[in-house]
Amino acid sequence: MHSGKKIRLKVKVHIPIDEHPNFNFAGKLLGPKDSSLQQLQNAIQTRMAIPGRGCMRDKRMEEELWNQDNPKYAHLNEDLRVSFCCSS
Repeated sequence: MHSGKKIRLKVKVHIPIDEHPNFNFAGKLLGPKDSSLQQLQNAIQTRMAIPGRGCMRDKRMEEELWNQDNPKYAHLNEDLRVSFCCSS
């Protein structure tokens, strides 16, 4: 029996960038103008994000932000991953 409470599910899938250092995982997941990510989100009715070290296109800017202790960019201290969040 459903109590009417919303259930929120969060899943983190780590991306093996150490095993494949020259592959652009974030670019493949996003697609041109984020179209691949948007289509996938619509197909499985969820929200997705790609946080972690290696998620930014501009590697120099990522390095600068990583060296700062700004909490907004704390995700750059963690490995690259895909985060799914859905609620029902």
